[in-house]
Amino acid sequence: MRDVSQRRICYLSERVTSMDKNYQFFQENLASLLEQYPNKQILIKDEAVAGAYNTFDEAYQDATKRKGFPLGSFLIQHCNEEGNAARIAWYNVTLREAA
Repeated sequence: MRDVSQRRICYLSERVTSMDKNYQFFQENLASLLEQYPNKQILIKDEAVAGAYNTFDEAYQDATKRKGFPLGSFLIQHCNEEGNAARIAWYNVTLREAA
């Protein structure tokens, strides 16, 4: 049982690190992202924009259909100056998935 718990912790740790890097990319490039994708939901993976969508649901559906986009490996972020809600939603989805 302990081995399974350790694997879950490693899984979450890897996903959080990836998420933090993607969110840091968003924060560091916010000005240019706002110019390119105002009020869009942007899909960020590996510190690059992988798509822009009108709704969170569109972004999520597209991401989960893509090969190499497991839950927790990407960020869906509302491209506005105060958008943090998607980051919170990701943590909730990832924690449920790993449990």
